[in-house]
Amino acid sequence: MPSAVQRLFDTCKDVFADVGSGAVPSPADVERLRSVLDTLKPQDVGLSRNLPLFKHASTNRPPAVTYLHLSAFPNFSLLLGKSAGACLAKVNTDAVFKAPCETSVLYPTTGGNIHRFTAVTPCAVLDVLVPPYNDNEGRACTYYEEHAYLSFPVPGAGDGDYVWLEAMASEPEELVVRGSQYTGPEIVEY
Repeated sequence: MPSAVQRLFDTCKDVFADVGSGAVPSPADVERLRSVLDTLKPQDVGLSRNLPLFKHASTNRPPAVTYLHLSAFPNFSLLLGKSAGACLAKVNTDAVFKAPCETSVLYPTTGGNIHRFTAVTPCAVLDVLVPPYNDNEGRACTYYEEHAYLSFPVPGAGDGDYVWLEAMASEPEELVVRGSQYTGPEIVEY
């Protein structure tokens, strides 16, 4: 029987085989992929709570609970306006996720998909990103600074969940991503 990570690889390869750039797989394919992701455990990709990455510095023990705050912005709404080089975006999801949790699916729509992860404690995020970032093909990873909506109000727009997003010239200084060697099962591409 193939490993969980091999099942994820095979499912992604199948689901995204005929999906062009900017297109979204069928709801049935998204559900099939979600069902594979929902079965994955950290051990399946070689992660364990004993890794130094997940140990609290003062106690050298794993944190009791892991939280992840996710905000998703489905698109920039250029129709609502621009101000000082920023674009107005509607917040689609603003939630705190507590591990373990079900898979979240973020769909691209006109303007792309923008999301923010804020880890409250050390955590790992598995992001299935298709197609992958590629500067040469116009799919660059861009970082944005968020400004409160009330900072630059637009006449006629409601007070809903809106924020101004301004592209940053480089990745934020406070961004901390610690990579590690993949120690999970071998993935076979055939």
